Amino acid sequence: MLSKQTAPSQNDSAKFGFITFGDFGTGDSEQYELGKQMMRWHRDHPYDTALLLGDNIYNDGDPADIPAKFEKPYAELLKSGIKFYAVLGNHDVRKGREGQINYPNFNMGGRSYYSFTKGDGLVEFFAIDSTNVDEAQMQWLEGALAGSKLNGRWPSSITRSTHPPELTDLI
Repeated sequence: MLSKQTAPSQNDSAKFGFITFGDFGTGDSEQYELGKQMMRWHRDHPYDTALLLGDNIYNDGDPADIPAKFEKPYAELLKSGIKFYAVLGNHDVRKGREGQINYPNFNMGGRSYYSFTKGDGLVEFFAIDSTNVDEAQMQWLEGALAGSKLNGRWPSSITRSTHPPELTDLI
């Protein structure tokens, strides 16, 4: 596990920890071991947020596989109150998007792209759907970044997706 500490904020009491990982949704023994390692890390370095980087449910994103490939391997983390925030990967959309974007423990709110703030407003996360980069999503992102209450503050925002967007997608 990698840990990074940023420069202290003006308000040293404002702290926020998170973990991020992706390409994990196999349901095999290695995934269960990852869940155990993440829980051990949580005990020593508390965090309340997990950012999922896509390919959450192999091989095709079937919602019927969510219990075996997400809920069971990460049961201890879920019970401890850690909130997971997902983005979709190419494997997640083969059977459609709806099953995952509406799954409560992925906290996507029925959308494949969204934003949320954490750490008492310390940071804002923008989740992008790199499996379907369209004009509506780019307009949303441009408006959301421009309208961010954290615009210009450090630390302010983190944008994430499964695949890095092409530069032309953002222009």
